Amino acid sequence: MWCQSCTSLLTQPSYTIRHHYPGPLVTYDGEARCEPRLIRLSDLTMSTMELIFQAYGDNDDDDDDDDDEMDEVCENKIDVEEKCDKQGEESAFSKLRKIFGWQTNKPIEDDNSQSVDSCRLNGGREEPDLADDSLTEKKQKLQALEDRARGIYETHIESSPDSPSWDCLKPAQKLRFQWKASTGDDLMKSPYENFTLVFTRSFLEAFPRATCATVRKEQKIAWWNLDRCQRMPFILQALLYQVAIGAIDPEDHCAVRELFHKLR
Repeated sequence: MWCQSCTSLLTQPSYTIRHHYPGPLVTYDGEARCEPRLIRLSDLTMSTMELIFQAYGDNDDDDDDDDDEMDEVCENKIDVEEKCDKQGEESAFSKLRKIFGWQTNKPIEDDNSQSVDSCRLNGGREEPDLADDSLTEKKQKLQALEDRARGIYETHIESSPDSPSWDCLKPAQKLRFQWKASTGDDLMKSPYENFTLVFTRSFLEAFPRATCATVRKEQKIAWWNLDRCQRMPFILQALLYQVAIGAIDPEDHCAVRELFHKLR
């Protein structure tokens, strides 16, 4: 019997449409717990707000009166202090007049008069400027660097007497020798070669007994651990090498940019 009743219910299909709507918007935890609001819009009536503003307005008036009274007291105090200061100065000058005579009418001279007196003591000569000294030191250092680069070039061309003199070289041709005079290293063709010069010297200073195989292994590891910013000095050295041998014009920005990206 139960199965027959079930089949009788399914003979005619029926559909039920259910709509699910979102619940109320919860703005804070108290509302979620069904607690009443402490302040509602209906509580903010004009009459209540007017009472509040009136109460605060009365307090502001009282504060203004107190401020006026304090200003008057401060002004009177300032006037009294000024009078006392003037009397103290006059009494001090009167004492000086009694001791040193009437030549003390003028106050003490300022810094300008002291500078004039110091200039008179120096015979009218001005004090030496430190900027000029630093400029002369820089010129002397540059001249010493130029002399060392000239000596390196002259040693380099001893085997080839047909080479031009130092003064006949272009600035780009002098660059390799100036770099060696400044750093002690030669400019190399690739960034890795420039890196190996610096790394080998510093590594052998730290580990004098290291073998050549160990040095080559460590410099490869150190090179691959460098990021792009740390490799940038060696990339610029390779770029200077190309400028020094005349392979690239430094004023040709397109060629310099192309070579720079290739070296990176």
